[in-house]
Amino acid sequence: MASRLQYDHLEFHGRQWRAVFRVPRHLQATIGKTVFKKGLGTDSRSEAEVRAWPHLREWKTLIKEAERKAKAAPLDPIVARALDYRELRDDFKGHIERDGRASDIAVMELLETEVFDDDAAEIAKQASPEKAREYLGIIKGERTPITVHIDQWMTDLDGHVKPRTLKHYADAIRHLAAFATEHGLPQTLEAFDRRAAGDFISKRFIAPKAKYKTARKYVSALSSYWRWLGDKGKLPLGSDNPWRGQRLPPRSAPKFNNDGTIEDNEPRPFTDDEVSRLLHPGKPDDPVLMEFMLIAALSGMRREEIGRIRVRDVDLLGLSIDLPRAKTKAGIRAVPLHRDLASLIAKRVSGKASSAWLFPELPDDKEGRLAERADEVGKRFVTYRRSVGVDERLPGEKRSRVDFHSFRRWFATKAEQAGILPHIIAAVVGHKTNREGMTLGTYSGGPSMEQRRACVQAVALPQVTL
Repeated sequence: MASRLQYDHLEFHGRQWRAVFRVPRHLQATIGKTVFKKGLGTDSRSEAEVRAWPHLREWKTLIKEAERKAKAAPLDPIVARALDYRELRDDFKGHIERDGRASDIAVMELLETEVFDDDAAEIAKQASPEKAREYLGIIKGERTPITVHIDQWMTDLDGHVKPRTLKHYADAIRHLAAFATEHGLPQTLEAFDRRAAGDFISKRFIAPKAKYKTARKYVSALSSYWRWLGDKGKLPLGSDNPWRGQRLPPRSAPKFNNDGTIEDNEPRPFTDDEVSRLLHPGKPDDPVLMEFMLIAALSGMRREEIGRIRVRDVDLLGLSIDLPRAKTKAGIRAVPLHRDLASLIAKRVSGKASSAWLFPELPDDKEGRLAERADEVGKRFVTYRRSVGVDERLPGEKRSRVDFHSFRRWFATKAEQAGILPHIIAAVVGHKTNREGMTLGTYSGGPSMEQRRACVQAVALPQVTL
């Protein structure tokens, strides 16, 4: 495994230094990169530091400009002014409806003729007649900017999706509005039709050859927003969801090995040898990470499921762990406790209050926190995994085929190889199964705890490589 040295914004790659600068996560979709990299053509660190500065200065300028646009988004100045006037007009309408004062009626008429109409005439000259109609439509409540209902949508979703998913949803809508401003696409719900949605996808994802998964993630968020608007009656009459059925960038074409077989880049389970290396006694020098790996390997639990276990969820007498919270209905389950984990878990719960976390070392939940409790464990695991040579990245790919989830894949693999029936394995790991027929699919309550316990106990750690 090649060594990698990194100092601030320098990274030793191959036999030379290169400049690196990570793009803030909230700007990665806008900029189209996760990190800037530039080879510096020298193996001297002092020379590299000198050569790196022009590139760093350029990248920081790009980031600063993207930040400025992000803060200015999602509305262009004309739309922003129209929204301000819409609020003012609505206030006067409310006064007129309540009191019917002649002074308010006079002010309304003055605004309509001396301000709004004059502004619209100027916008028609400077921009276009359509922009002027959009401006007046927003003021009169006949047209609605795409972003107006984001806060209410977020409120409705709060508690039903993860905080960082909420952030992604909101960012996707604001990104659409900002992109629309820059590329001449409509910014109102009434004007944003299938053609505008198709133009956005073509310009934002297809033309720059973005990955299919990136496009699908954004379009899924946008489609969800439009579905919610439709459910709430906030879409104009006769409108539909413009994202439904849109063509996305093609999936990556398969790559072929020298022998003609298709190159496999799908995530995979760890091999026994990799599990042995990862669980080598004394490695890593990180007790929490070691315990996370052991629990994942011998239970099939997800990383965040482990991180969210509380003392009250552990039943030492019944030798099981209850998972009352999960991202899917199938994930809510009781997991039998493997015999090789009993002492570890017993030490973890000893002397703690029932409401305490099993792993109090992890960050606690805080309002506004986007990261999950076990995210830090995931980062430490990546560093450790690479340090012991457990990695598999195909040329040109950033993602490794193995990650922390590969313990879960390994558990399912070993259970299957031990002869455990698929629907029992699914019940243990919290996967929904398509059990055919009415007897199992409709009537059965699922595998018993004894059957699930037999599944867990069938998995044994490989011999540790010394």
